[in-house]
Amino acid sequence: MTLKGAVWLWGVTIGLATLGLATLLVLHGRWGVGLSILAGGAGFPLGARWLARVLG
Repeated sequence: MTLKGAVWLWGVTIGLATLGLATLLVLHGRWGVGLSILAGGAGFPLGARWLARVLG
């Protein structure tokens, strides 16, 4: 696996984990916390994709 592929996979994994955690909190009635985590985690995969592009 190339470094670009590893960074991309890492970003997708973190993004899916963030989505799962936010969904779990929303389902338990913690809308504010869930949406805050979701908003913060939304930028992470974009940053990982940018890093993968920069690294080649």
